[in-house]
Amino acid sequence: MESTMKSIGVAVIGLGYWGPNLVRNFSTTTGAELLYGCDLDENLCAKTASQHPNITVTTDYGKILADEAVQLVAIATPVATHYKLAKLALEAGKHVFVEKPMTQTSAESEELIQLAKDKNLILAIDHPFIFSGVVKKMQDLINSGDIGDVLYYDSVRINLGLFRSDVNVIWDLLPHDLSILAEIFTDKPISVQAIGLDHFDRNNVDVAYIALRYPNNVTAHVHVSWTSPVKIRQMILGGTKKMVVVDDVAPDEKLKLYDRGVDQEQQEKAQSPFQPLYRSGDVVIPKLDQAEPLAAECANVIAAINGEAALRATGEVGLDIVRILEATDRSLAEGGIKISL
Repeated sequence: MESTMKSIGVAVIGLGYWGPNLVRNFSTTTGAELLYGCDLDENLCAKTASQHPNITVTTDYGKILADEAVQLVAIATPVATHYKLAKLALEAGKHVFVEKPMTQTSAESEELIQLAKDKNLILAIDHPFIFSGVVKKMQDLINSGDIGDVLYYDSVRINLGLFRSDVNVIWDLLPHDLSILAEIFTDKPISVQAIGLDHFDRNNVDVAYIALRYPNNVTAHVHVSWTSPVKIRQMILGGTKKMVVVDDVAPDEKLKLYDRGVDQEQQEKAQSPFQPLYRSGDVVIPKLDQAEPLAAECANVIAAINGEAALRATGEVGLDIVRILEATDRSLAEGGIKISL
C-alpha cells in the first residue's frame, strides 16, 4: 500500500554535539522537510549553513515558533534548557522531539506530558538505542524464550570524557541503559542504588555504579564513567537457558549468543547441591539489523505524527527515566542507600 504520509516541517534546536546528527538524519528522512537549524552560537549556525545550504539557520528561536510551516521541533541543547524550550514549542502548537534526559526534574516532565496531551501533540524522547539491531535482537531472544527466564543485565558504558557541566555521568550515560531496559523488560524496577565519586573537584560525579532491582529476583548493574582510557560499550544479558554478550563498539559480530550456564535440570538430579553442574554449548552470532538507529527513530517520530505508527520513545518512558535518575541523586547523597521506586 502506498503511504499517505504528508511532509512534516522540522526545525533542529542546538547545533553543537548532537544536533548535527539530527540535522543529517532529518534531511534524509522520508516525510520530513528540514526547514531550520537554530543555535545561539553564530559560528555553529554558519557551519550548518555551509553543510546544508537549503535550510534556514537562525539564532532566533521565536522565529521558528512563529513559522506555521514548522510542525516538529527537535531539541538538542543542554538539559537545563529542555523544559523551557519544549514548553514553548508545545504552547506554539508544535510537536516536540527532545534529547535525553527529558528534563531536569520529574515535575517538569509531567507538565510537558500533560501539555502535549491537552494539545493533542506528539512528545518524543531521543532514545536511539531502542532502535538498534542489537536491542531488537535482545528483545526477540527474550520474547521467544530462547534465553529462558532473565536473571540479570550487566552493562559497562565508559569512555574518556566528554566531561559535562550541566549533568553528572549518571544523568549523561545511564539513560541509554534505562531506555534499553524499558524496551526489553516488561517490569519496571522496584529500587535503585548508586555510588559515585568526583575525582577532579568539579562537584560532579564522573564515575559511578548503579544497581537496579526488578521483580522476580532480576537485577541490572551499570558502570558508567568519563575517566576510562578506552571506550567500552558492553552488555551481558543472562538467562536460565542462554546468555547474550554484546560489544557495541566492535566493527562486526556485535552480539553473541552463548549456550552456557548452570544446568538446572541436571542440578536437580545431582546428589549434592553444593557442586553446580555447568552447561557449555555452541556460540551463535546472529544476523542483526544494520540500519542506523537514529535514522529509524527519526522515521518513527515522523510516522507517529502522521498517525501511521505508534510512537516508540514516548514522554512517559522519558518520565520514568527521569524519576530513576532523581532516585540515583538521592542514593548518592545518602552514601549509596537503596531507594524504592
